[in-house]
Amino acid sequence: MLITAQELGPFLRFDAFTLAVAMLVALIGAIVIRFSSTYLDGSERRRLFMHRLWAAVFAVQLLVLAGNLLTLCVGWIATGIALDRLLRVYSDRPRVRRGANRARAAARASDVLVLSASALLFTHFGTADISTIATAARVAGDTSLAIELTTLSIAGAAILRCALLPMHSWLLDVVDAPSPLCALLHAGILNAGGILVLRFADVMMLGTGALPLLALVGALSAGIASMVMLTQTSVKSSLAWSSIAQMGFMLFECGIGAFSFAALHLVAHSLYKAHAFLSSGSVVEIERQFCAAQPSTGVRPVIIAAAALAAMIIAFGVPQLIGLSPFDSSGSNAPAIILTAMLGVGLTQLLARAAASNSGPALMAKAIAVAAGCSLAFAAGKALFDIGLTGVLPPNAASLPMLAIGLLTLASFGAIVAVQLARPAVIAEARWASVYVHMKNGLYAAEIVDELARRLSPRRSTQLTTRRNTQGTNS
Repeated sequence: MLITAQELGPFLRFDAFTLAVAMLVALIGAIVIRFSSTYLDGSERRRLFMHRLWAAVFAVQLLVLAGNLLTLCVGWIATGIALDRLLRVYSDRPRVRRGANRARAAARASDVLVLSASALLFTHFGTADISTIATAARVAGDTSLAIELTTLSIAGAAILRCALLPMHSWLLDVVDAPSPLCALLHAGILNAGGILVLRFADVMMLGTGALPLLALVGALSAGIASMVMLTQTSVKSSLAWSSIAQMGFMLFECGIGAFSFAALHLVAHSLYKAHAFLSSGSVVEIERQFCAAQPSTGVRPVIIAAAALAAMIIAFGVPQLIGLSPFDSSGSNAPAIILTAMLGVGLTQLLARAAASNSGPALMAKAIAVAAGCSLAFAAGKALFDIGLTGVLPPNAASLPMLAIGLLTLASFGAIVAVQLARPAVIAEARWASVYVHMKNGLYAAEIVDELARRLSPRRSTQLTTRRNTQGTNS
């Protein structure tokens, strides 16, 4: 059957979300390309790397601007291929080569899921135009088996592309690649999963299982990765675990129906992570200065409790002074309240460390000012994205199961911050030594997945057994 031009729809789409992300990709791409031209000056691989870097930026931009299912699929597949080709430039590095192989397997699996979702969408709605599909989904109000399969496929593809646990091991391996490649990967390509979910947010609202799945997997990935990140001694490994946590949190926001928050998170994380990787050479010195100013012992529980109370007052109270209240968000208030409370959890660490230091009231006043500024920036960014994305993304809303996951996640993040603040005292206890070791090894999630893959692949298992037997005979 031939697809008509009307069914295919425009190849590119221009709305507030598309333009914001397209400008973000263009900015980060330009910075990374400029940085790479100097960073790789004199390298024999510079020309090949630069060509493939341009191709990767173009592929991500095509995915962002896709206006119909065909362009979306081409952009999605091209992004995975471009990443693979970039990593192959440094295939002589064992960890990068292993990570590239794992990334290729994850990319091909996500390609199948996106192609399946696109076929189901075209069959169900009778058009390939993404805007028409979103409008039809917005007024449909019902679900079906095709919609359930579609939303689950989109969720699965996003989880794979965002490298959430337990499919995250390839992201940890490729940190041995040059910093510009890591910057583009963590600030741009990883976000493709979030872009996919946000692009089909109206369709995702029709499913019953996909959003809770995103919320659950995202919350678990964010919580575990946040804990593991605290045990890492390598700057790049710590940043990689940070990206897993951030991607998990972004998909968690999508899962609880806070789509405008997820869009804001996507933009903010991209800018932060690009800067972090490109400046990773100076991070060690900055971290030394930071650690030197911290208390050598754990922060006392009473200080943590007082800091948490003050942080919540700042997170909820300061924005209301200029009329930016989380209680006035469009749609359901619950996602905004939960995420604002999570901001308060994050500010607790800042205030508690300042209170526990011996630097006097000046540092405490500075910490309060920074916390207030962060709270205002968060509220202003939320208001801007709520207004700018009205009609593009569904209003913030969450069902009871998603809210339950959100509240449990809020409690777990509070526990993580408490452990982080008390870490020096906790590590000193013998009973926590084994927990620290397990966390440092990422709870062995990557090893478990590798073992399952080996057992499910008889051919590979036979090859490994034969190789071991041959090595034993030769020895």
